[in-house]
Amino acid sequence: MRLMRVLLLASTGCLAVLLSSGLKTDAGSIEPEWRVYFSGEMKGKLEPCGCDTPQMGGLARRATLLRSRFEDPRFVAVENGDLVDKPNRQSELKLTVQMAYFQALKYVAVNLGEKDLAMGIPLLKTHSENYKVPLLCGNLRDVEGNQPFLGHVLRKDGKGGVLMVIGVLSPSQASTVASSCPGYLLGPVQPVLEEARANLPDGAPAVLLYQGSREEAEEVARNAPWLK
Repeated sequence: MRLMRVLLLASTGCLAVLLSSGLKTDAGSIEPEWRVYFSGEMKGKLEPCGCDTPQMGGLARRATLLRSRFEDPRFVAVENGDLVDKPNRQSELKLTVQMAYFQALKYVAVNLGEKDLAMGIPLLKTHSENYKVPLLCGNLRDVEGNQPFLGHVLRKDGKGGVLMVIGVLSPSQASTVASSCPGYLLGPVQPVLEEARANLPDGAPAVLLYQGSREEAEEVARNAPWLK
């Protein structure tokens, strides 16, 4: 029997190192844990500027840490969105730098926030294709029901181990998204979780990236018993 653990990550402004539980094999041995490196709420702060409190940014320092983990087959870097603060030309340039950064640092996925969606869905999809960085926002649909971004991705360690990363945006941002992205609707989270669960390999752990408050994320977990 395998032990399954799901990490629930709400929006935050810091980089964290989180460990999922090890997976117990039928023989009773414990497989190595997944190491998940989590960041969020960058809001265009690429480097500390001395003008904000607390200080944000520092991509170069983060890169040093993440590159030192590349040899780990269960290294996972994920970002929980709001990469920019507001839609303008400067933010477009910063977004380009960030996507190139995520590609170079082998990010498994980037979950989008409402500020990111305001940059324009075509621009985001182009960056995702150009830089080969999966963008998540599983509960976003156009008026015909099409999904512009992924709901989840799978990270494989090359030895049979699999980790799922799920990404959603708080439905409380529905009116904001409808205003900034005409023709798109932000729906409930539950259908995204149901689809993810149906595609989750037996015994595999999962990370839920929730762009919203901690309280909302905890409520989502309570309504999805399989996450526990």
